[in-house]
Amino acid sequence: MRTISLPIPDRTIIATRAGAVLVAMALPLLSTDAQAQDPGPAVETPAPAQPAPAQPAPEPPPPPAGTSSTTTVTTSPGGTTYIERESVVVREKDDDDDEEDDEDEDDDKDDKRFRLSIDTELIGGAFFDPEGTGNSSISLGIGLARPSLLDGSNSLVMRPLIGLGLGYVFPGQRAVIGAKIGFTVDAYDLEESERLVAYGGRVVPYFHWMFLPDRRVRPYFEARLGFGGSGTTARDRGGAQGRVTQSFMYPIAGAGVGLHIFPRDFISIDLGFNADYVAPYATTRTRAGADDWDKVGDVVNYGMLLGLSTWF
Repeated sequence: MRTISLPIPDRTIIATRAGAVLVAMALPLLSTDAQAQDPGPAVETPAPAQPAPAQPAPEPPPPPAGTSSTTTVTTSPGGTTYIERESVVVREKDDDDDEEDDEDEDDDKDDKRFRLSIDTELIGGAFFDPEGTGNSSISLGIGLARPSLLDGSNSLVMRPLIGLGLGYVFPGQRAVIGAKIGFTVDAYDLEESERLVAYGGRVVPYFHWMFLPDRRVRPYFEARLGFGGSGTTARDRGGAQGRVTQSFMYPIAGAGVGLHIFPRDFISIDLGFNADYVAPYATTRTRAGADDWDKVGDVVNYGMLLGLSTWF
């Protein structure tokens, strides 16, 4: 066997070489730590572009005093904000307004200054006491435009009467002063030479007082005092008397109570009960002359009134 002898280096050389190797290995590590502790000048990286903030819509001016407003805020997908405001005028009603409204309503009611009426008797009758005979009579009937002994002659009993009235309404809608009129002309036996023509009329001023003027149904009281007249003319051609004219006149005093029913503020349906005293006087005129005026009797008329009035 062959033996090779290797020289053994000096211990000092070995140690020196080992230290150099360790230093060489440690230098990279030290360089990495230094870079971590001192990164050097910073480099700014631009931030991504951000959208500009949405500009709020300008606030609308505040609503004026006495108004209420509703504000609606709406944001569009693009970020724009819309503000809408709706204003409503609100007027507070105070005591003065209430008083003004009441005054306006009173003015509307008080502006009715006239009453125009038409009426007739729905149910009527009469008590007749002839002068000097003592044979009184009572009549009663039902129907529209009832005839009456008011005109004082049996020849006029079948003549219907319809009264027209016009009155002035005082402020407050309670008192009414006016007059009622009636007029008619009738002819009988026109084909005969002795035909008969009858005519009559009356004018009756009245005072009318209404209760509860603000209600739809208003009771009333009425007093009246007037004058009436009627007459008949018969032709007796070839006769001794020729034309015969019989005339009547009479004062009228009466009263009535009833109701005005107002379906509208300018029109009323009138229902009532009337009673009138009549004292007719009569005279007869022929070719020979005229008789004196003599009292025919005493008449009391009574009846249920049906009428219609317009107020303006």
